[in-house]
Amino acid sequence: MDQDLTKAIKQASKATLERTFLSILATNETARRDATALLLVDSASTPPPSTTGQKRAASPDAQQPAKRTARYEHCENCEVEYDVTKNGDEDCVTHPGTFLFPPSFYLFYWLLFFSFLWNGKGLTLSTGEMYADDEGDFWADHDEDCHGVIDDLKDEYPEGFIWDCCDKHGDEPGCRVAKHSPILS
Repeated sequence: MDQDLTKAIKQASKATLERTFLSILATNETARRDATALLLVDSASTPPPSTTGQKRAASPDAQQPAKRTARYEHCENCEVEYDVTKNGDEDCVTHPGTFLFPPSFYLFYWLLFFSFLWNGKGLTLSTGEMYADDEGDFWADHDEDCHGVIDDLKDEYPEGFIWDCCDKHGDEPGCRVAKHSPILS
């Protein structure tokens, strides 16, 4: 492929690429067939609706066109794009999370529940939350006035946080392994 075109594609926004792609598909039958072959797959067959008490509209030999669905989905759990034709039992690795509080705060949960002091959320269930590892040495020399608020540093220093679902450090792989689940809209 032309290097200038490759550079232009990499620099273009998603919206510009989408408009360009749809414009090409609207005017080029070969491109439309290629895109269909690459981006759509036949849906899993489903049982036909009940026809009890109704006449058949077509002979049993008549074939209905296969329903198609998107080949690529985004996982509801790990938020990764995946190929639905290659969705293995161990492809989705996540931290499901439990409660928002670190274990050291369970003794005082009743105070936190009534005052909603912990992030203003009380005993809210979470999905894969991390809390600062205040029992280890990672944050020992941390000064929030100089270095910033610890809770704002999860992306930059995940090793200084603990997953609330499994007590592993934030940079460790997920504790739940399953198939990807599509986002249902």
